Amino acid sequence: MDRLGGPTGSAERGSLLVNGEFRLADKIYPLPDMNIWRLADKHTHLQDEIHGFAWLDDLRDEGGKPAVSLARRWLFEWVDRHSGNRKEHFSPQMAGRRIIRWLRNGRIILTMQDQSRQDAFGQALGAHADVLRRHRRSIGTGLARIELATGRVCAEVANGSGRDELTRAAVALAKECRSVLSGTDGIASRNPEELFHILQYLNCAAAALHAAELVPESDHRNSMDIAGAILRSLKHSNGTMARFHGGGDIPTAISDRAVSEVGQAGPIKIRSAMGYARMLSGQTSAIIDVAAPPSHAASRNSHASTLAFEAVSGSCRLVVNRGSGQWLGLEDRLAARATDAHSAVEVNRDSSSLLETPKIWKPTGVREFAKVPGEVRISQLPGRDGLTVIASHNGYVPQFGLTHMRRLDMSRNGGRLWGEDTIWAKPGTDRQIHRRSIEEGHGNGAEVASRFHLHPDSTVRMLSGKRRVEVLLPNGEAWVFRFEGIARLEIEASTYLDELAFEARSSSQIVLRSTTRNGAAQFRWEFRRSPKAT
Repeated sequence: MDRLGGPTGSAERGSLLVNGEFRLADKIYPLPDMNIWRLADKHTHLQDEIHGFAWLDDLRDEGGKPAVSLARRWLFEWVDRHSGNRKEHFSPQMAGRRIIRWLRNGRIILTMQDQSRQDAFGQALGAHADVLRRHRRSIGTGLARIELATGRVCAEVANGSGRDELTRAAVALAKECRSVLSGTDGIASRNPEELFHILQYLNCAAAALHAAELVPESDHRNSMDIAGAILRSLKHSNGTMARFHGGGDIPTAISDRAVSEVGQAGPIKIRSAMGYARMLSGQTSAIIDVAAPPSHAASRNSHASTLAFEAVSGSCRLVVNRGSGQWLGLEDRLAARATDAHSAVEVNRDSSSLLETPKIWKPTGVREFAKVPGEVRISQLPGRDGLTVIASHNGYVPQFGLTHMRRLDMSRNGGRLWGEDTIWAKPGTDRQIHRRSIEEGHGNGAEVASRFHLHPDSTVRMLSGKRRVEVLLPNGEAWVFRFEGIARLEIEASTYLDELAFEARSSSQIVLRSTTRNGAAQFRWEFRRSPKAT
């Protein structure tokens, strides 16, 4: 069962565990007497993470003998503590999560163990299978539902269940696939990283079924093809995954492996996938968010990033978003969800989607979007020199009466990416709303800012005349940013949230500032690759 896929671990976190420290998000907790269960008893907010056994993947990826020893010791301590009739931490969601980690790490768990230990482990697997069999109703978000159903399939296989029970588990997973994955619309959260983990789980379940000499249901196979195709369309030219709506960096080798397991079946032949459009020419790529954020519960991690884009050249990220910041504190996480944390256009320092007012009954930090753009339009067509994407949204109409339209063009050789941002109030009601908002703000127009966040590995400098900026990438490329129109060009500080390193890195952003005149503002801009540094 070691072929099973699933969310991957972190060798860095595994090393911390070996040294007596447990890391969750940006906080580190000392392990009392090197006992992870005492830590869980002491800090109740850590219990789901610890009893879900995510740390088992971390210790496996660390790989040293002390890490393997800890993995075995802690697992069998859990088995001893929870054998018999104890039901703590045996919710179906937790059982599904735990059994996947157990089975995908079975080799390091059972190697060199005596028969009594192997029997105890087998009994624990049987108990998990019973829990998942009794609780067949799906719960939670899309990822959680797939995780639970995958856990049930793996538990039945590991428990040596009969063909009828295995078939029922496979059919239940296929039903969840139909519910969670909606064709090329993808998943409700529009989070690329979440879709990646769903694909890992589906690969995991498929491997388990094949091990039991069963073929996955057609909906299961179709969902794997759909997820793989969408994820391919969300990969940049350098192999990295787009970071939108709470999705963070995924190691390229790991994402490539997960996608390659479903082959090239079911390619997506549409203008956009899961609300994103990709432009690819040579070694340059851009991915644009061309849809409204998710709604309701699916929006609890999503961002106000409509019409934001990312760009990559060669092996390097050029234009980025700040990132998810899920491992940071509440204030930083909320800031990362705002429009100004993205390479997009903001109006009057407001976001294109607005968060709801916090409610007392909701968990800390869980906030959905109360208002999102009601209309987002997109068209893709061959451009004069390459590829063109034109999109617009009305997210700023309720507050300011303004519609934002962004046009992006990429040359056929990938050496030029240029765009045009137009913000205007349509005649009639929108114009009245805009005029009223200006009067209430005691100004002469709405403030407009178009932001281009840059990767921290790049070097940025303003060129003479203050209408051009040079961006030097680590691969030696130089890109020059310039603009046309009535605007002010600035270089401002920014922050890049690096999920792989659990680090907030200082970076820069290019900002074009303007003010609406007669209900409109417009400026053109471009990034052009220079043959050498200026």
